[in-house]
Amino acid sequence: MMYIFLNSMLSFIYDAIDLQEQMNTKQYGFGTFKYERLYSVDGKNGTYTGTKVALYNEDGELSMYWMIDPNIPFALKTYMGDDYEDDSTTITFCDYALS
Repeated sequence: MMYIFLNSMLSFIYDAIDLQEQMNTKQYGFGTFKYERLYSVDGKNGTYTGTKVALYNEDGELSMYWMIDPNIPFALKTYMGDDYEDDSTTITFCDYALS
């Protein structure tokens, strides 16, 4: 539950992400957003595809990344950590349905 709360607290960063233009963007105090290729995430009832948006810190090291589908209000996959160290956290989207 803590990760869901933490992920929503970072939603202000999502405002800086522009999936239409996909230009690398400097976010002062956080680092640089870089847009990478499309990735697929296997969910409980299907496969979801989204653009990988990575946030690199001021030293050029991977800090976080999200796989985002603009039609789904949650990131398909979220990674938080330092270049895949042991203390990193990955949250994977399982399923989504409109009601």
